[in-house]
Amino acid sequence: MEYRTRQKDAILESLRKRDVQSATIEELISDTRLGTSTIYRVLDRLIENGRVVLSRRSDGKRVYHYRESDCDNHMHLRCRLCGRMIHIDGEITKRIREEAGKMGAVILNSTVLECICPECRK
Repeated sequence: MEYRTRQKDAILESLRKRDVQSATIEELISDTRLGTSTIYRVLDRLIENGRVVLSRRSDGKRVYHYRESDCDNHMHLRCRLCGRMIHIDGEITKRIREEAGKMGAVILNSTVLECICPECRK
């Protein structure tokens, strides 16, 4: 059973409110006013439970992404420069899975493709 805590709610709310639904540890500290060790401890549990995904930007900085409940049903693009996650439409994901099937392949998990997002291309 997963318990609701003030700390967990604050971290999830911080991630959800962002346009890109992701943040660095520094942004989470600023948003939530929680201690660093508390944030890392809660993030570890959220990652373990599949509610948050950890990735790295091209500079090596960790970025934490909020994972919506329907994320298994579509693929994602992750910006190599800023870490932004972009959801790929479910119909496009379905077509990609179908094309993979025509080649005899089965996509077993949600897939994250690297890209450079529109903001970083400017």
